Amino acid sequence: MAGTAGVFVAVIAVAAGVAVFASPSARQPDLAQSSGPAPLPTGALPTVALSLSKPYHDLWPDALVALPLRLPDGRRYSVKAELGADRYLLEPRDDQRRYLPVVFNARTGVTRELGTVPTSGFTVYDPAGTYLTDHYIAWVVSAQETRGAKYYEVWSAPRDGGTAVRRATFGPDEMTVSVAEVGGVFYAGTEPAEGAGAIYRILGGAVRYARRRARRILPVYWAALATSALIAAIVPSLPLSAPPTLRSTIVYALLLQDALAAPAPNGAFWSIAVEAGLYLAFPLVLVARRRCGATVTLAAVTVPVITAGLLLPELSLRPRAIGYTLELAPLFTMGVLAAGIVSASDRVRRLPWLALAGMTGAPVLMVIVLRGSAWAVVHYYWLDLAVGPAIGLFLAALATRRPLRLTRLLNGAPLRKVGGFSYSLYLIHMPIVALISTLLVGPRTGPHLTTFIVTTVLVVPICLATVRLFAAVFEIPFQRCHRRRESGPVHISNASACS
Repeated sequence: MAGTAGVFVAVIAVAAGVAVFASPSARQPDLAQSSGPAPLPTGALPTVALSLSKPYHDLWPDALVALPLRLPDGRRYSVKAELGADRYLLEPRDDQRRYLPVVFNARTGVTRELGTVPTSGFTVYDPAGTYLTDHYIAWVVSAQETRGAKYYEVWSAPRDGGTAVRRATFGPDEMTVSVAEVGGVFYAGTEPAEGAGAIYRILGGAVRYARRRARRILPVYWAALATSALIAAIVPSLPLSAPPTLRSTIVYALLLQDALAAPAPNGAFWSIAVEAGLYLAFPLVLVARRRCGATVTLAAVTVPVITAGLLLPELSLRPRAIGYTLELAPLFTMGVLAAGIVSASDRVRRLPWLALAGMTGAPVLMVIVLRGSAWAVVHYYWLDLAVGPAIGLFLAALATRRPLRLTRLLNGAPLRKVGGFSYSLYLIHMPIVALISTLLVGPRTGPHLTTFIVTTVLVVPICLATVRLFAAVFEIPFQRCHRRRESGPVHISNASACS
């Protein structure tokens, strides 16, 4: 954050220089005037009658604040900031160590401990910085595990008093962490010993996380559910959909379709319930990754799924309507772990991730080709687990911007625009495809290949245009609301930029 302040000062300095250079006197200097030092003033220097002077505490009573030499418990301290109403933010210390910040009331002599509660598993808590924001007192704590790994916790408490809250944890790498508050949102700047520095937006806990996810997925999902139910009721012969019933409406409205079987108004909705279940598991995966490491986390999620598939053939080899959250949990975990590549060291980022992805995925693809599509449909359970590592490695390759041409294509304007309403596209593409294929193309074409080609030619533009209008009403407004409330994390490629 000091780097940000430095940039701000530099901008002010440049602006001041431009203003001075643009002034008339700067553009048209008086060349006849001497450029040497100004002459000393002549005559007698003014005298001051010391008998008329007053003590500074009479001239400016607020200039002197009487604070005790030590806190009531005997600790020395340094003053960090003045909080108003005779309250001061202090950093206690003694000859052996520094302590977490406290608030001292000079009028009453009472010291308020801000009170960091050690997180389970940490043995050593050392202060690593104190920051005063618009509404909070924030501080960083260096926390060490029994095994020696070091983490950095960001804590805050209201300036006017209140319970201390742990807002974020960084680690286990050695780094410097600073904190700032902008527009009511906390940001943390990190400068690791290796790799790129970054500025992260600190989210507001489990409740705020749940609200953000609900605001992002539920409004457009409910709109798509109503649209799909209406289409299925009007055209009940469409494939992969069924006319709505009271049970199906309740089950799908509450996102319970992966736990309770019910007729589907839209064949794509099964995965939305899986996504909701994985959202609930996401914080647990992050905690496990931080405490136990990537290998233990992946094993803890994957081994039970493999064991269940081996012991319960009806789960892994037979068609079923529910229970896909368990099957896809290892893939979700692999994606979470693959995302760690963005903060990995340069040595790790330079590994041939794309080649590793190809080597991992080639055997799975070969088995599918040799066995055929009918066999693959029956063995989706195991194929999902087998293809997961290849997908994770491929995502890691994309995160390191390799291959460059593919990343440029994915970052191009057309795909980025489609990505802006891709959630709506997934939700309602199936009814649109079914309507065009069943009512328009199927009765007028013969061979399956012809039907497929004609359907594709018609579906792509119609689907994109229809979904874009749908998203303009039910998805994009909620995206804009989300962006207004919280700006996204800003990653900085140069670590010195956030030092």
